[in-house]
Amino acid sequence: MDEQLDELYSLLNVSRDKKINNTTIIHDLIYDLCLNSSVENGLCFSEDMFNVINNLKEFNYKNIYMSEKLTDATEYFRIVIEKIYNVLKESFYDNEKIKSLYPDVMNEFEIWLKNYWNLERNANNENEVIFDVKDQKSYCKAIILYISGMTDNYAITTYNNIIKFR
Repeated sequence: MDEQLDELYSLLNVSRDKKINNTTIIHDLIYDLCLNSSVENGLCFSEDMFNVINNLKEFNYKNIYMSEKLTDATEYFRIVIEKIYNVLKESFYDNEKIKSLYPDVMNEFEIWLKNYWNLERNANNENEVIFDVKDQKSYCKAIILYISGMTDNYAITTYNNIIKFR
């Protein structure tokens, strides 16, 4: 762990007496972005900060995203996401059955979907229609977009609502 911390301090090019956390890293990124951006060039990082970002990304993949410690969690989240997707997809074929089995899950999905579907909509809704809920491909795209917007905790809660006994 100390080796990883030493590596992190080195790639961020800061001394060990400076506390590093997400807040300080984001602060440094924003500060650099403000210093190097202009109307003419748009949003820009300095070359040094751009290199730090790339090195930090590589560090994160090596030490966090691809860590052996996450293997079980990765499998768990695959199961969670697949189960949510499959339940919502099944609702395309038998909506009443799925609503009766998973009322909370379907209610939340429909609340979200009503903002984007081509059926009856709230008169105050100014969003464009994105999904044709009578078309399977479009409906599946809606499910994917819905799941992609979930936080980890919301996905776990949704999954738990699917597998719970009433």
